Amino acid sequence: MGPTRFSAAAVAAVEAVVVVFAGLAIPLIPLTILWVTNIDSGIQWDVYYRASADIWLLGHGVHFTVTLDPALAASLNLPGIDAPFLLSLAPTGFALLTFLMAMRLGRRTVEAEVRVIGPTTAIVAFALVSVAIAFSTLNESAMPTLWRVFTLPTVIFIAGLLVGARGEMGRSGGRAENVKKRVTVWTRTLSPQMRAWFRASLVGGLGAVGILTMVAAFVTAALFIARFPQIVALYEGLQAGAEGGAVITLAELAYLPNIVFWVYSWLSGAGFALGRGSWVSPAGADIGPLPSLPIFGLVPEGQVPGGFLWLVIPVVATFVAARLVRSRLVAHLYPHERGRWLLATAGGMAVVAGLVTLVLALATSGSVGPGRMAEFGPTPWLTTVWVLGVTLVVGLIGLLPPGRSAAQR
Repeated sequence: MGPTRFSAAAVAAVEAVVVVFAGLAIPLIPLTILWVTNIDSGIQWDVYYRASADIWLLGHGVHFTVTLDPALAASLNLPGIDAPFLLSLAPTGFALLTFLMAMRLGRRTVEAEVRVIGPTTAIVAFALVSVAIAFSTLNESAMPTLWRVFTLPTVIFIAGLLVGARGEMGRSGGRAENVKKRVTVWTRTLSPQMRAWFRASLVGGLGAVGILTMVAAFVTAALFIARFPQIVALYEGLQAGAEGGAVITLAELAYLPNIVFWVYSWLSGAGFALGRGSWVSPAGADIGPLPSLPIFGLVPEGQVPGGFLWLVIPVVATFVAARLVRSRLVAHLYPHERGRWLLATAGGMAVVAGLVTLVLALATSGSVGPGRMAEFGPTPWLTTVWVLGVTLVVGLIGLLPPGRSAAQR
């Protein structure tokens, strides 16, 4: 390895380590400030460090088996709190940050012409540091699931690297360009109809999910504005002080992607849970007691105006996505075979939308405690079935000709 390649690989490894510590710093800095301002409490800084590391790992899908101190469990006076319980509801903002920073690193390594050694070094460095952080915080009170420690943070980092490098690989020359040429040659062996079907299914399915996600983000923002007085009242009720309020706000921001997807699941008609036995959907809400956290001020009391009319939104999103891919798809189809290819495309869109929804639902749901606190977020299979069904039916309608004149053309 020449000095230039060695230095580029070293830079890639350093940037991978920066990705880890950038995410870790988000909880660690405010918790350190909280420790400094309450230094007389007798709690050592390593407790705050372990909490920060566990939060970072939890945000990358690592589950924890939590066992509370008996005195603390007794003071909380919650059913089942004295037994070990699962903590699995991930603050997915950390995973999103890692993914986006890895995308940037992937693009930079390809541009620097270290197409193999650069990403490989970055992956190894990220994996080693993330595992080292996990093992530096091992304790009986919060024991991580080790196979998740070894896989999920690194998988998220690799996914970001690949997405970031994809746009540059074909222009970078060398082995990456050869791989692209081989893929191109292979795809040319497929029929034009098959290539058009694959593209329309992928773009249409992702488009339906993307449009509905954007609408969910707008609805979430509107809820923050409309429910701001209730959120402020919950902040005031906590009486956590400036430092505690800042920590709570950062934690809620880390869960913001989860909330957007919960709204996505609500708009799809499947709804989501805020504790075992509760449910929030366009049909109504059945919510039990909730922790007095400000973020729960977003949940409206009673039935939301409009009810099932909100289900028009995923229908429109899917229809728009189907219409956007239809013209390019039909251009590669013979008139006598359009029917079966349009049906196959609607099925392909449904599969893509369903798989993406399933992954997101799994990532944004989980447990935050024992008993009824063990179910928060959407039910993955239910949300997937709802999205898959809507995409299949509405996608097929959107792919059909708009009228007889269009069919004749």
